[in-house]
Amino acid sequence: MIILVIVNKKRQKKAIGDLSYRFQNEENIDTTKLIAKVALIQMLTYFLQSLGSLVVRLVEKYIVCAKTLPMITTLKLVIYGMPLYTLIMSVVFECSARNSATHRQNRFQSAVNIKNEALIYANFLSNQWK
Repeated sequence: MIILVIVNKKRQKKAIGDLSYRFQNEENIDTTKLIAKVALIQMLTYFLQSLGSLVVRLVEKYIVCAKTLPMITTLKLVIYGMPLYTLIMSVVFECSARNSATHRQNRFQSAVNIKNEALIYANFLSNQWK
């Protein structure tokens, strides 16, 4: 994911094309950053769930009665882990969507301002040569 962000940032710096090409590069960067966040959270959640499952199975006889099956404790761990994962993912998506929308709006506004400034400058030059 980091490599994709670096490649897209290099393309963005070298962008000599129309506005849609530059816009697509910026959207690729935003999407790659979001996917990297999701992948990191997925990896951390899986690691913590696996570690918790291992710990529960190792110390199960000291915590719970010896009659309890390891599968039941693992399922309990999954039941506790999934709501946490869902909560974190919804917060990450909400924050990323808001940041992306704000960033996108600023890009559009700056593109419009650049176009207006170019027209004003062109009119200024044409008036100078009259």
